[in-house]
Amino acid sequence: MIEDAPASVRRQLRRGWRLLGLRLGPAGGAQRVLGWEIRRSTQDFVLLGAGSRIGMPGELLFRRGRDGLLFATFVQQRNPLARLLWAGVTPTHQRVVRSLLTHAASM
Repeated sequence: MIEDAPASVRRQLRRGWRLLGLRLGPAGGAQRVLGWEIRRSTQDFVLLGAGSRIGMPGELLFRRGRDGLLFATFVQQRNPLARLLWAGVTPTHQRVVRSLLTHAASM
């Protein structure tokens, strides 16, 4: 879903994640997806994770089902700054996720 997004979208995603303080690795490689570490994977799911410079590490879960794709975002908010930042970006996050899912469904 995120690796197949247009190049401009992938660049914006990585920029946004870095602005949120996420510690991403290189965009490519066998154990990474756009810089997110592959923490666990099977044929039907992948769990990506990234540490944080500001106390807001995250995980992205993608799970294939019979009727579609389950996508979940998990964000720890370990301090008031992280909570404030996440509250501010939640509407943008939801809009971006809807857009990515719509694009993936059209492929």
